[in-house]
Amino acid sequence: MFGFSSYHWDVGELSADDRRALVTLNGASPETPLAGYATHDPHALLAAFRALVHSTDVRARGVALDQYVYAEAQGRWGIENPLVLFDDAVRAAAREMLTAVSRPGIPLTDQPLLLSGWRSALGALTHVGDSSELPLVMTVVEAMAADDLLDRHAFWPVEVRLADADPATRSHVDAWLAGMATDERLPVEVRVEAVGTLGPRHHEEVAGLLRHPAVPLAVAAARYLLDGDPSPEVATRVADVVAGWPGDAPYPADEVRHRLAEIADLATARATLTGPSAETVAGALSTVAEHGTAADLPATLAVLDDDRLVLAGADTVADAVVECLRTADGPVADRAYRALATVYTDGARPVDVRVLALRPFWCRPEHRLDAVAVTTLLTHDDLRLSTAAAMALVGRRGSEAPVRAAAARWPDDAPDPADRVRDLLTDLDDLAAARAVIAAAPTTAGPSRDAAGPVPATSDDARTLLAAIRTVTLDGDASDGPRLLAACAVAGDLPLAWALRRALLRRGDPADARYAAAISGLDARILAGPVNG
Repeated sequence: MFGFSSYHWDVGELSADDRRALVTLNGASPETPLAGYATHDPHALLAAFRALVHSTDVRARGVALDQYVYAEAQGRWGIENPLVLFDDAVRAAAREMLTAVSRPGIPLTDQPLLLSGWRSALGALTHVGDSSELPLVMTVVEAMAADDLLDRHAFWPVEVRLADADPATRSHVDAWLAGMATDERLPVEVRVEAVGTLGPRHHEEVAGLLRHPAVPLAVAAARYLLDGDPSPEVATRVADVVAGWPGDAPYPADEVRHRLAEIADLATARATLTGPSAETVAGALSTVAEHGTAADLPATLAVLDDDRLVLAGADTVADAVVECLRTADGPVADRAYRALATVYTDGARPVDVRVLALRPFWCRPEHRLDAVAVTTLLTHDDLRLSTAAAMALVGRRGSEAPVRAAAARWPDDAPDPADRVRDLLTDLDDLAAARAVIAAAPTTAGPSRDAAGPVPATSDDARTLLAAIRTVTLDGDASDGPRLLAACAVAGDLPLAWALRRALLRRGDPADARYAAAISGLDARILAGPVNG
């Protein structure tokens, strides 16, 4: 990438051919991330990277891995990494470097090729691969730890690959991390990273670090203990320690202080909601709307049944319910959905209260709604309830026709959220049109195939199809997968191929081999370069 060579390698040691590939890679990249890779020469960029990642020299392959990690880092600018086409090659190169074995009795610092390869590979496996890489990663990380060569970057692939590791592997790695975190012989910065990577069931070991004289380690321990919804006892214990920290305690000390303030506010809010006073219920529910958990659902829903609802305000109550549902699952969520259904289906309740009970379902298809009961509300005489029911139903499978029929009956000045429902129906029209374009693409884009492969669509067809693919990528669902597969037959130019690749990754079924094959075909199409010039 422009202006960057490598994290771990001396590029002056590369062969002349590999140096030329690196120069080309730099020259084919934009000078600033915000310019976007497409502003330069994407085909030359990909060809240069391919030369590096497939080089016979491990140093060039290591540079390629560093370039991949650097390109991934540009994601903070919203820039997609164009090197993802080489994920398999990057993963293979990284695995090969990690399997390299150190020479017995020789410090790793005296084996620079091996150590640089390990470091580049660990960086790459933070972004490619899966949990099957974790044993290999841990073998190298433990070897580096034995020579006191760990840094924070080595923990990144461990943390990422732990996320979907099997329980036995997670338990083994967590035990190792806990040992690292509590080992007084290790540098503080290594112990801090170990605490930050550690899984959630080691509170006892970490609690012993709260009063450690090394403030960065104490701060890391406090942050760990406050994760989730800690007990009042844990929060009090942490608060006692934090009170003794200096004002300039290192990051994330301010985050810990802020989290303690949130916990204190939430405790006050919970006491208010379950207490006899209604004076401060609005403030309490505002706090629950920001920091509440599933445990707060019963007290929050109880507001629907008494006069505190007027004091709290509909927006605040709805936001609080949504926040609490975010962490609710199983029986807790089921009870909440039933309680809300009891309210919005009860004709004896005030309309405003019934509308409020529907609001947690607006634009939230993951929340379980009694769609049959709510559909009957679409024809309610009170437009407030009719529009609220439509907002809860729009976009849900099988509900589009009754929602459209209801919206057609509303006057132009129907109350909120009528206009939002109309906008969402327009979005559904756009999505339907996009799906029609994609479905027709194999028959409208000109000649289908010849021995050389797909034939590019005409310019107008290509632009229309490209816009349709982008719409489906953003707003579609898994049902769009087969349409997108068929459209791969006409991905004759690079923008179409890239757009279809993104769409298949987002809307295709990863368990279906057809999608992997289609993506591989698109990758080959992109790497082959422009069809016409």
